[in-house]
Amino acid sequence: MKIRVPSYAKINWFLDIHGKRPDGFHELLTLFQTVNLCDYLVFETESDVLQLEIEGRDLPGGRENLVYRAAEMLQHRTGCCKGANIVLHKRIPAGGGLGGGSSNAAITLLVLNYLWNCGLGIEDLSEMAAELGSDVPCFLVGGPCIGWGRGEKIIVPEGLETERELILIYPGFGVATAVAYSLLDKPGVESPAELTTESLRHTIRRSEEIIEAGNYSWMSNDFEVPVFNHYPDYRALAEGIGQAGSGRLMMSGSGSVLIGAGDPSFLDTITESLKILKKQSREIEFYRCRTISRSSYKRQLEKFLRYAETASRS
Repeated sequence: MKIRVPSYAKINWFLDIHGKRPDGFHELLTLFQTVNLCDYLVFETESDVLQLEIEGRDLPGGRENLVYRAAEMLQHRTGCCKGANIVLHKRIPAGGGLGGGSSNAAITLLVLNYLWNCGLGIEDLSEMAAELGSDVPCFLVGGPCIGWGRGEKIIVPEGLETERELILIYPGFGVATAVAYSLLDKPGVESPAELTTESLRHTIRRSEEIIEAGNYSWMSNDFEVPVFNHYPDYRALAEGIGQAGSGRLMMSGSGSVLIGAGDPSFLDTITESLKILKKQSREIEFYRCRTISRSSYKRQLEKFLRYAETASRS
């Protein structure tokens, strides 16, 4: 049986860094949001071995890839002896702060848990996802969700079905997450107090208000200034595009993708500017896309899993 499943990207509506923890990780608070820019993963389970093929972008395979590691982890944790041929059709830029690899890993856990009849619940999958990467758990639920700790702790605000149009701009190069963290400068904040669910109630209310309001002035990212300072050409590009109109242009995650959010005229103006830039530099990529609500995300995945169930019975 063969099944083809979308693996969606994410943006960060805001990303606050609260300093470095004793364990070496940074304490952060962010609002993840899935968008409809996606890769596709094709799973064929009539195999006794685990194989991964990548198309579309030059990325490492085998255990260097999160897809393979997610599938292998699921085998080891459940004692599953089944295999799979997996083809990853890659469209999401790597190193762009869009969580493409993390999304691929989460989808692999969800789909193979189903196809291999592993029977794991969301808590077990979330634990495995957090081991694979800090933002992998957010792709198990989709839509807008608050991430804290390293980003692996997830709080899911209720409602928030509003979907917004965006433009995503990849400047032609990625920013390694390790490099972005090394550029952070938070003097006097070495051992921050751990965030708790109680202390996050204000953040939850804020998240609900800003998404529904469609006012993008609140968008913020603590990585932006240090990364822009480190890459002056990147900053110049962002500043040049950002003058296009009354909207907000901000870096997603640890970079390098820029998020453009605003009314349609703002997005149209940016699009025309990018078409001109594209002629000068073919490395620049841009995508008009929409945010995906949690219910839409869930419906999409359930649709493909229902197809798999029907196909397995025929």
